[in-house]
Amino acid sequence: MYSLPDSGAVLGLDVGWSTKRLSTAICLFSWNLEIVDWRIMRCTAEEGQIVDLLQSLAMDHEILAVAIDGPLAPGLRHVSVYRSCEALLSRGLMQKRCKPGQTSSPTGQKLHRYATNAARLVQRHVRLQRGVCTPPYCVPAIVEAFPNAYLAALLRSSSFVPRKGKRNASDIYWDRLVDEGDRLDKHAQRLSRRRLAMPLNSITNHDDRAAFVCGLAALAALRGDYVAVGDERHGHIVLPPQTEWAVDDDGTRWMAESLRANLATMDRDRDSRRDQPVARVIGN
Repeated sequence: MYSLPDSGAVLGLDVGWSTKRLSTAICLFSWNLEIVDWRIMRCTAEEGQIVDLLQSLAMDHEILAVAIDGPLAPGLRHVSVYRSCEALLSRGLMQKRCKPGQTSSPTGQKLHRYATNAARLVQRHVRLQRGVCTPPYCVPAIVEAFPNAYLAALLRSSSFVPRKGKRNASDIYWDRLVDEGDRLDKHAQRLSRRRLAMPLNSITNHDDRAAFVCGLAALAALRGDYVAVGDERHGHIVLPPQTEWAVDDDGTRWMAESLRANLATMDRDRDSRRDQPVARVIGN
């Protein structure tokens, strides 16, 4: 685990694919010794708009880490398989709480292309800190995030109630974490070791919220204070550090118990499929 430098900046990207709707959101986190602040801007999936936004937000900063909401493989390779990180977050309790889409599906392949392209645009147009490329980083300074699972880790089991209507799960999780004792605010302050410049209830747009959570994942990766799930071949998804995971009334952390069970199941399945990479949970 590392302390953040006295000042710095990270980026969080929520990748959309609409060329008409402003569904791609980029969040710049920047901080000094006392306060962490952020700016969030939105654009369409047009490359030129993404580049303009990246340059507008990051022109005055060396970016220390970036987290992108979308499937990313090591080296930004193209993959077309059901990845370990997705399987680990899709079984048992995870299935209804934070199941990601499958990269192997047509929709997953589309998001994979857009996320990978966004990462390459970041490499070309942002002044990135060039560090070592070890997991969970897929390339230097860039990691994969999944806001639904990141937020779910911070919620107690009692907070998961059946959804009414078609409201997005991550918006429901956000509202509960902001309303229930400012839990998300406190998590962000502990992660950054700084006060927040604004209240989190000021962020109301779905894509803005997702980009903000990606920014938290970038901070966690930069500090080396995270959990990541996946494998070496097909990549990892970054989650909050386990010390931040919600504790249920029985004293257990539901996400820890679920991941332990899912790992055991995947290990048994792998006995008959030796070509599959070894799924793992790494970090704190």
